[in-house]
Amino acid sequence: MVSVFGASLMLLVLAFWSGVLSVVILLVFALLLPRFSRIGETLYRRLNNRLERDVDMIRHAGEPLLHKHYGLIARLRILISNREAAGYLAVGTAMAVLFGFTLAWLTLNGYGSAGHVYSLTTYLWMFAMSLDDVPRLVESYTNLKDIAQRIDCRSEEQDA
Repeated sequence: MVSVFGASLMLLVLAFWSGVLSVVILLVFALLLPRFSRIGETLYRRLNNRLERDVDMIRHAGEPLLHKHYGLIARLRILISNREAAGYLAVGTAMAVLFGFTLAWLTLNGYGSAGHVYSLTTYLWMFAMSLDDVPRLVESYTNLKDIAQRIDCRSEEQDA
């Protein structure tokens, strides 16, 4: 997070309008994050509920029920993977817009010095690479959150 905000701040200093666009990108993603996380929580809850029943299903269920069980697990994993891919698509699209805008702005308004262009490109890449980690971090956090809730529930049941 420090890299994302630091790079955005440096973009504001080096190329104001590119920095403004990076802040807009961050705001849009911040607005979309709660919905993205909620969907992930639902998917991971359903997946982990199924995975917890694996042993009982293998012991007691017949072949048709096992096929149905593992078919649902496969569909949930595909939905989770598709959602993560959509996150990467959104980040890639936003970065293409930011890079395109910045390069067009530099071309139309003069490049400045080579050092300025190099610094600007470095901070653009830092912003892009840091933001590129976010979809996977959200997925990991969402899954760990569900697992932590399950552990808390189990420890409360054991205490009672």
